[in-house]
Amino acid sequence: MEKEKILNYLSKNPLLYIGIIEVIKRNTAEIIEFSKDGLLILEKESMAYMMVSESPQSAKNLIKNIEKPLLFAAYEDYVPEIIEHIFSISPSRTCLQAAYFKDAPPSWEKDIDIRNIDESCLDFISAHYNDGENSKEYVKSRLASGAVYGAFIDNHIAGFIGTHEEGAIGMLDILKEYRRMGIGQKLLGFMTDKFLSEKKIPFSQIMVGNEASYQLHKKLDYEISKESMIWFE
Repeated sequence: MEKEKILNYLSKNPLLYIGIIEVIKRNTAEIIEFSKDGLLILEKESMAYMMVSESPQSAKNLIKNIEKPLLFAAYEDYVPEIIEHIFSISPSRTCLQAAYFKDAPPSWEKDIDIRNIDESCLDFISAHYNDGENSKEYVKSRLASGAVYGAFIDNHIAGFIGTHEEGAIGMLDILKEYRRMGIGQKLLGFMTDKFLSEKKIPFSQIMVGNEASYQLHKKLDYEISKESMIWFE
């Protein structure tokens, strides 16, 4: 019953809150608090706190009993100042939320070899995907879990894509010599199809200012939020 109430609460903006919605649907969320102040959960795979609050005071009430987080996702523009003051951590990424809500898969050219890649590609992927001081360990864990896929041309890897621990599509990168060949669209198309085949809503986050990623998602008919969400780590 509480799960249904929470999903109904988040339905006021399903695009912006899709990351929290999907976490709750797949039962990897620990509900820390759900009250008149809003919602605070802990996503157990990534150990990321995610919060939707109704006011600055509500945000303070929701987080007053938690320790300094490893990751924190917030959705209101007054939260950064509160988080920085209480936990002494700064925003690391400001993103738009993207999601594919259609039942039918998108149209993309399936003329490329896309396959799962493993830990044998760790050094290569780490050299091209850098997301902080613990990036290599993170890449290793995603490869070990089977969450990363590579696009191959003449048996040479041209680009890759994966899913993050909390369930978002990400880690997309195309090697410089293979750019402007539509490989990014094919990789995102592949992952979108994969999510749909698993009865999941495909969703990802676009760094504010990343016009190439924005246009890529638009080409595949993703809806993109006007509001931003903020990651702290």
